[in-house]
Amino acid sequence: MATEDSCSGCENPCDFPKYPDSIMSKIDFTESMADSVSAHRFHFVILSGESYSRWWTRVEEKNAFVARMQETHKKLKEADESVPHMLLHVIEAPTEGLTDEERESKNVYDIMCFPDRVMYRKVKQTQIESLLCHVLQGQEQPELQAPEKLNQKAFLFVCGHKLRDKRCGVAGPILKEELHKQIDERKLTEEIDVHLISHVGGHKWAGNVIIYDGNRAAGQWYGRVMPKHAPLLIEQHIQQGEILKELWRGQMAMSENVKSW
Repeated sequence: MATEDSCSGCENPCDFPKYPDSIMSKIDFTESMADSVSAHRFHFVILSGESYSRWWTRVEEKNAFVARMQETHKKLKEADESVPHMLLHVIEAPTEGLTDEERESKNVYDIMCFPDRVMYRKVKQTQIESLLCHVLQGQEQPELQAPEKLNQKAFLFVCGHKLRDKRCGVAGPILKEELHKQIDERKLTEEIDVHLISHVGGHKWAGNVIIYDGNRAAGQWYGRVMPKHAPLLIEQHIQQGEILKELWRGQMAMSENVKSW
């Protein structure tokens, strides 16, 4: 069973940063996290160019592009039950090469797609249905630009949705900073990307991390991740390909009926 401080009583305490006591007291260290990931076969990540501190409680209420993607997926699913489940999030990274008008309109974005590990560049709101039909149903869509392959070895997405829940809003940036530090020390900045991401669910298990790496196609989800776990995520999970069982929440389901690893 996970405990609040598995390092208590250590004769050589580490100097990793810690979450504030006010946050630690609101993290659930008792309930099982196993298979707590919503079923999905695809994960879209929109490069919003907006600070995590400004993401609205429900991003779709302030971002018409996000709302349109959600509505379009719902429409496709209602018309054909075989359309797979998907997840949709935003990150702070900006979409590249936009004109001032495009940036202001918030109608054009770069979008990462997992498990395909590709980037669709400058997708317009009017192309959303084409994008989803192409990815989710395999339909050819000539109007879409061919996606670019994502070459990084791993992507780590840390929930930091401040206006949705204070736990991830406070813990997320602290954890992201420590991950960056550990990556820099190992000279892996060209191989591993770290981003804050919007609400992934399970705030009571902050910090929450989703990892896509070269060891397995499905994204792996972790909860109760503390800064002291940053080296383990890099060395054990990414470099050695081993799951951190005590922190594991589940994974992207490559088929609708598979969750376990």
